[in-house]
Amino acid sequence: MNIIFAFLKKDLLRELRTGEIIFGATAFAFAVVLIYAFSLPLERLTQFQASAAFWIAILFSSQIGISRGVEIDRTQGRLDAIRSTGIDPTLFFISKTVSLFILLGFMSLLILSTTFFLFNLEFKYFFRMLPFVALGVMGLSFSGPVIAFLAAGSRIKDILTPLFHLILFVPLLIACVMATNELFLVSETNQNALWSTPAKMLMAYDLILGGTVLFLAPNIIED
Repeated sequence: MNIIFAFLKKDLLRELRTGEIIFGATAFAFAVVLIYAFSLPLERLTQFQASAAFWIAILFSSQIGISRGVEIDRTQGRLDAIRSTGIDPTLFFISKTVSLFILLGFMSLLILSTTFFLFNLEFKYFFRMLPFVALGVMGLSFSGPVIAFLAAGSRIKDILTPLFHLILFVPLLIACVMATNELFLVSETNQNALWSTPAKMLMAYDLILGGTVLFLAPNIIED
């Protein structure tokens, strides 16, 4: 646990000093939501379009944050240090997942607030969406570093990284959009959207990704 906290502390302190991941990814996400909101007439903005705009912004902006975080680790020689000291690679990936979850989660809250404001959504939906946002960000945090580290050593990493991210992220984000839309549909009937089929798919996706990452972590570090 001490190793995990040490890695986590270093990541968060570095981000507090530089802000390069949060600022870069959040600025891009803001631009996506703004363009989407102003591309449609005000009377045609709906909660379902707001859901789509929010998750599209998260999809693309998270790639920036994840790729930048992995690149910093590689350039600073953190992977070489792990290999030479014999630290369990699983602990490193757990800390990386937690740090990304915190950073992307903070970014998602900023974007969600902006989306609610621009699309004039009822505030009662804000807190109801948070569990789905957490599940979506968790899936991104699990899968993002693995793909980025695998592609980082390639000569065409700038092509492979976003391509692999899209392959993994698109099914995840489709489940997020479906779960969020289900939330809007069942809100008037007082049903629990957390137990809807899309929400269960999202939970299953996160569990599969988490188990796969823990299984592959030692091999990724060794390579």
